[in-house]
Amino acid sequence: IISKVISYLLLGVVVSAFGLSLFSRITGNLMPIGDQTMVVISTGSMSKKHEANTYLEANNLDNQIQSYDMVGIKKVDPSKDLKLYDVIAFKADDGRIIVHRIIEVVVNGFLTRGDASKNDDAGVLYKTYLPYDRIVGQYTGVRIPLIGLFVIFLQRNITTCLGSTNSEFLFLEVISSTVTSKCSATTLMIYSPVTTS
Repeated sequence: IISKVISYLLLGVVVSAFGLSLFSRITGNLMPIGDQTMVVISTGSMSKKHEANTYLEANNLDNQIQSYDMVGIKKVDPSKDLKLYDVIAFKADDGRIIVHRIIEVVVNGFLTRGDASKNDDAGVLYKTYLPYDRIVGQYTGVRIPLIGLFVIFLQRNITTCLGSTNSEFLFLEVISSTVTSKCSATTLMIYSPVTTS
């Protein structure tokens, strides 16, 4: 009886994780909870302090974010609530959600950069300055290490399976933990849903 209880608990966790990953995939990796959302980080552009970014040490900015962390983002009024050196999430020109630091404040916008980069984002992620209407929100300081790796893993397998099977088979395959070669986990590193560039 104990093994059945453990099996059902494990099944519940898998179903919940599957649902979270599917919801995240559908919403563009934004998982809204009231006026806040969670975002999965898939690169290391905020993971360390590049030596060229002297403002990080000078202002004791030690809130770096690691690859595969899931981070909290809250909605804000960019014209009133954001200031120099805040970490924000925004939509890049190509539609990706990016999490970087504000390094310059201008009228109606910002200039951003990843902590691990010596170059700003202008001309790469947006034209000259990031306009207010592209701001998703501000980093809250909530960081859940490595949980994003699991979310990306499930999302990748969802995509692979949906491309080769019907949704009922996908559901049974994930729940029964009999992921076949059609849903190979070796493709995990190819897919990067949210990036900090």
